[in-house]
Amino acid sequence: MMNYLIIANIYLILFYGFYRFFLARETFFQLNRIYLVGTVFLSFIFPLIHLEWLQNAFGSSTVFVARSSLDAVTIDMTVNNTPSDTMGDIHISILGYIYISGFLVQLALLIRKLVQLRRRLKTNNRGDAYSFMHMIKVDDGQEGSPTVLRHELVHVQQLHTLDVLLLEVVKLFNWFNPVVYWLTNSLKLTHEYIADEAINASRDDKITYAELLISRTFSVSSSVLTNNFLNQSFIKSRIVMLLKDKSKRPALLKYVLAVPLFAAMLIFSSAKVSDKELTHVNADQKEGLKLPNGWEMKQDSIKKNVVDFNKVEKQPEFPGGLHAFYKWVGEHYKYPAEAKKNGIAGTLHVRFIVELDGSLSEIEVYKDLGSGTGEAAIELLEASPKWAPGLVDGKPVRVSYSLPIKLNLSKSKQKEQVSQTAAN
Repeated sequence: MMNYLIIANIYLILFYGFYRFFLARETFFQLNRIYLVGTVFLSFIFPLIHLEWLQNAFGSSTVFVARSSLDAVTIDMTVNNTPSDTMGDIHISILGYIYISGFLVQLALLIRKLVQLRRRLKTNNRGDAYSFMHMIKVDDGQEGSPTVLRHELVHVQQLHTLDVLLLEVVKLFNWFNPVVYWLTNSLKLTHEYIADEAINASRDDKITYAELLISRTFSVSSSVLTNNFLNQSFIKSRIVMLLKDKSKRPALLKYVLAVPLFAAMLIFSSAKVSDKELTHVNADQKEGLKLPNGWEMKQDSIKKNVVDFNKVEKQPEFPGGLHAFYKWVGEHYKYPAEAKKNGIAGTLHVRFIVELDGSLSEIEVYKDLGSGTGEAAIELLEASPKWAPGLVDGKPVRVSYSLPIKLNLSKSKQKEQVSQTAAN
């Protein structure tokens, strides 16, 4: 789950960065709205896409190296005296608690906004000029009210409120990413550009409209969940864009530039390093080859009769798939008491071979944290259910795998364990 969020937010940052550098100054407002909303969806869909043909096409690509640090198995351990203290075997790290706390704070803020909006919709206030869903609130007694009404009607007809609510939901789960907040403001500003453009045909109309914006801007506060005609922070940008010359048609090519970005993200999403971990080295490769995370694999670690993972037609598979394997590791790894006592945390690395019958053999730790953590990993893998073996030309083959296991032990829990040990 955490890896998924990290990757999705990386995509959000890249997509929004492309928008800011290439598209934000163009007057193709509807296309910009489609881009902003569409890339939000794509950012959370792409990490779920794993195209087999892309894995095969880029099997030896450095894309898999870049993905390796995000595919590590994370085991978040808490210090408990008995299994009954684990809340149903669900272990949450300090980062997990921080994330949940941020989510709850953001949820409370959203509920507060909705309550305030509900109260506001039930009252008529001087200077009202906003819309929400199908509702429009405009003070008829104010200057230019017919123009404001037409402006808000565009928001209603084009369902701009749904975009705003979508971003509020995204902020709930991604509150830690500042890009989400910038993206929300950019989308709201794009809504205003669209509505401003829709009701102003000539340059004289635009000048009169700009004067109306300035004259009414500072008379009313705005609501974050509404499309507000008088949003003070947007006025300068709206006037500038309103009077700006239309972007030329060749500028549309900038949107084409986004295609390679989409393709790169698909490749990255399909690059499942843990399916094809870079542990096997061909006999003709040089001694001391550097692996992705700076590890070294010496020539004596090369296994005989092990097929290169890039040449395996069908990768070995744990019952239920790779995610089931990760879950099984997380649930069955036994954090050694000595490691808890010594506050051992970090990442250990083990490798093994999936044999012709699906059993695991030649299990070894090539980066150990000590205090029994490596031995516990070996004991765990020795008890693994049998895998479906890898296949070449329809025949089972031996395939080498490696597994990084990240052990997290919070400082607060370490102190608790130390105090318990001292008391005993």
